[in-house]
Amino acid sequence: MDMRLAPPCATPARSGSTIAPRFAYLADKTFLTACALYVANRFWGKPLLGDSLHFLRTHLDDCLLLPAALPPLLYVFRKLGLRRDDSPPSLREVGEWTLLWSVAFEWAFPRFLHKGVGDWRDVLAYAVGALVSWLLWRGGTAPAKTLQIQASARSASIRPVRPFSIR
Repeated sequence: MDMRLAPPCATPARSGSTIAPRFAYLADKTFLTACALYVANRFWGKPLLGDSLHFLRTHLDDCLLLPAALPPLLYVFRKLGLRRDDSPPSLREVGEWTLLWSVAFEWAFPRFLHKGVGDWRDVLAYAVGALVSWLLWRGGTAPAKTLQIQASARSASIRPVRPFSIR
């Protein structure tokens, strides 16, 4: 008996009659890359480069917010039963969290908690990071390729399908 565990992304997640790749959550390459870039920028990029590269100093961390923060959040939601499947984050999930964090960090916290300064460029950086990470989670194309199972009386066949609807 083979007791090895398959990587989380190897097992497909079922959604009705389609099979989508399973989201790897904390083992996701986009998440791990975003975390590594954040640490590198925070501890080496900013101290070594100083103010020479304005984007690295001010907006790279904002671009990395969603790809670094959403997978652990969705993992907790899945474990609590608040997320129904293990599919990659939908455009709706990505958009809702981007909007929520934008309002919180760029409007509510500066206004009510007097923490930070609201900046529309930070909101733009959140949106860019969100869009790029969503595209990466969907396999670089929108919408993602999925497999649709068609059962016939004699045999079952699997064929690639490109669904049009964006959830």
